[in-house]
Amino acid sequence: MKQKIFFKISILFLALAMVYGGMSFLGSTEFKQNLADIFGNGLKTYSWCPDHALDFQWMDHSISQKWKNASWPSIHKRFCTVTMEPIKNVDLSSVTFKPLLKVQSAEAKTAELQWNAELSLFQANGMPFYSTSLAREILDK
Repeated sequence: MKQKIFFKISILFLALAMVYGGMSFLGSTEFKQNLADIFGNGLKTYSWCPDHALDFQWMDHSISQKWKNASWPSIHKRFCTVTMEPIKNVDLSSVTFKPLLKVQSAEAKTAELQWNAELSLFQANGMPFYSTSLAREILDK
């Protein structure tokens, strides 16, 4: 009888230790980073346009024709808030950016979106980022 109780208590302690170890593993930074890499959880949105943006000017004419003829509200909706992806394996010091879109606000503040078409790499307000969806939209691929 004592052996059965000792065996049951041992099993409970072993299960408790396994639950604690599993929680520690699942909560570790390394596990979360690997999970983010697998499922693409590194996506963030970034709004680079100044508040109350009113006017825009395309600086690069190699973009898709649909965007050259688009209205300001549709351009604002698609380009002012972008989905960013992390930059991996790129030496930013050697990347050159070309001006793409210049936006001006009611308070005469300006912001510029720049890009490198070959790398699908963008820069706004000095912050570089990947955005494959934005590159697809611009080039209409």
